[in-house]
Amino acid sequence: MLTDARSLPSGERLRADVCIVGAGAAGIALARELAGGRLSVALLESGGFEWDSETQALYQGESAGHPYFPLTACRLRYFGGTTNHWAGYCRPLDAQDFEPRAWVPGSGWPISRVELDPYYRRAQSILQLGPYRYDAAFWQALAPDPPLALEPEVLFSRVFQLSPPTRLGSAYRDEIVAAPGVNLILHANLTGFELTPGGDRVLSARAATLSGNELRVEAQIFVLATGGIENARLLLASRSPAHPDGLGNRHDLVGRYFMEHPHLVAGFFVPSGAGSGTSFYAPQPSERGRFSGVITARDEVLERERINRFSITLLPAKRKPDAYLEAENSQGVVSLRHLVRRARQQRLPDDLAGHVWRVIRDLDDVAVAAYGRAAEIGSEDWMYQLFFRTEQTPNPASRVTLSGEKDALGVPRVRLDWQILEQDLRTIRRGHELFGLEVGRAGLGRLFFPDEDAEPTWIEDLFGGNHHMGTTRMHPDPRQGVVAADCRLHGVANLYVAGSSVFPTTGFANPTLTIVALTLRLADRIRAVAR
Repeated sequence: MLTDARSLPSGERLRADVCIVGAGAAGIALARELAGGRLSVALLESGGFEWDSETQALYQGESAGHPYFPLTACRLRYFGGTTNHWAGYCRPLDAQDFEPRAWVPGSGWPISRVELDPYYRRAQSILQLGPYRYDAAFWQALAPDPPLALEPEVLFSRVFQLSPPTRLGSAYRDEIVAAPGVNLILHANLTGFELTPGGDRVLSARAATLSGNELRVEAQIFVLATGGIENARLLLASRSPAHPDGLGNRHDLVGRYFMEHPHLVAGFFVPSGAGSGTSFYAPQPSERGRFSGVITARDEVLERERINRFSITLLPAKRKPDAYLEAENSQGVVSLRHLVRRARQQRLPDDLAGHVWRVIRDLDDVAVAAYGRAAEIGSEDWMYQLFFRTEQTPNPASRVTLSGEKDALGVPRVRLDWQILEQDLRTIRRGHELFGLEVGRAGLGRLFFPDEDAEPTWIEDLFGGNHHMGTTRMHPDPRQGVVAADCRLHGVANLYVAGSSVFPTTGFANPTLTIVALTLRLADRIRAVAR
């Protein structure tokens, strides 16, 4: 069933067993899972089936801390949500991501990877992925080149699978509209919740349209699934006598622990030739599905080095970096060319000692120029930049709060303060060092940095991946988390939160596959509670 909230009389009251707020990856997956059963579902979506600027403007907000994308550009507010422009990279979190790590404060999930595995398998088909296999050995025969032959006890290769990418809004639109027991309500923006006098149960969700009419949805169970920033915003804005600081915010945790995947493109890998092909790390089509390799570190190495999880992708460099051009024209390289010419002529050069000294003094430039020339022969993409992604350390000072401004519906706008810790930078620094050491030790090539990639500027060059996580983190103790292990809001019996805002830690994997897997698990919980 399809309803346009703008066509309803103002003050309309709707009823359902389950009210889902938000029709992005989590909301659509949950509605599909519950459809056709004995539970009726109201699925509220802020936008329509197409993007429109007036609805998108409800995402406007301000940023503080580390520079971030405009908040209206990193999320989409219409049916399908941000899956309308995601890139499709998928892999499950690793087993270690769910475990407490002494060197990562705030780490550890109240559930295990084993518990989530059955839901990951089911999520594969929803995102139109291949078989539930993420080991490099399963995929490497399908790429022109094998993975780099690195020391497997230090660094090794893994894979992401690539969704087409599935635009959930278009892929499942007809199914949702026709689903028995599901009422998709478009242009309905959540403005708050009505609660019992004690504040321990939600009675209804208040919504409004930009055209001015208001409605309420009464239900037994409510699910907030509006994204990693908006989930926190709407909880903070839902104040009442029982929750004066925001719904679920009794311990000042809603909006804290905002995490991203810090990305950095820095450093050049110059292959030495044989055994150092790199096509495994580029997107590959195959009969099993699309995939792309990455390089990561062993768990034992991360523990020894006390760094976060990370991955490295190799990007073809389309032009010679300035450092290579400078190296070719350094005094040491000029002197080496002079010595080679004289040797071919079987003549000793003038100032032999001076030329030898300049070669020795500029040995780094000589090596860079030599690697570049050797690798360039017969290769269009003769060197590669490192695309580095890292898990972010949970940090309560990195947070979402409300600003002093309100949007067109009277809801306070958001203020994002993204913070980067020294541990995040140390992970990037040491990750590059490990890669450089291992490719050198294996004779695969050399890693070098142009002057502009020097470490002191790295923090200025870090950017996010539009992955908003952690703001309603999962923990069994309400003093340490916003939702319990079943994603229910602490202190509110019938309100659940879906999406990456519940992640206690992020791993290095993109979040969409885990969002869908957690949502399928939540569907089982809702069915059990309803019974």
